[in-house]
Amino acid sequence: MKYLFVLIFLAFALNLFGQDVNPTQKGNHMVGGGGSISYYTDFDETSTGHFYFVLSPSIGWFLSNGFALGIGPTFLITRSFGEYANTLLGIGTDLFIAKYWVAEYL
Repeated sequence: MKYLFVLIFLAFALNLFGQDVNPTQKGNHMVGGGGSISYYTDFDETSTGHFYFVLSPSIGWFLSNGFALGIGPTFLITRSFGEYANTLLGIGTDLFIAKYWVAEYL
């Protein structure tokens, strides 16, 4: 077990030092995203429940140093259980503009 912790620590340490010198320079890209999942139920006489899932990946490109433009699709699934059961599926997209200020170290 001790060796597993050492291996995980080394993997994270090597990953931290493996980054580009200036990741926000023109021509680079960025990948990110987010997600959410939840479930809750009402314990009353109808016993209804709700399930909610969202996934939103994103990708962007640096058009100049510190200035990025990107796109991110969004996928949504919502489901209700009980007396008024229904399912909703949603797909959307969003555009983003990001400006990064980088402190340069000497």
